[in-house]
Amino acid sequence: MKLRVHGTLGILLRSVRCGLRSADEIKSCLKSILYSSTLHIRRELINRAIKELEKYYN
Repeated sequence: MKLRVHGTLGILLRSVRCGLRSADEIKSCLKSILYSSTLHIRRELINRAIKELEKYYN
């Protein structure tokens, strides 16, 4: 079917690149994953995604 697969973090970061959400909205969402989600994503990976947002969108 040649579908492109993206994970949760990829979709969130892409929403900023496409102008659908602000970097601040996504940073808040990423932080909430650690405390109020059943997703199992390492804290280091979340922190890296937040740093990328801050690097390119602040």
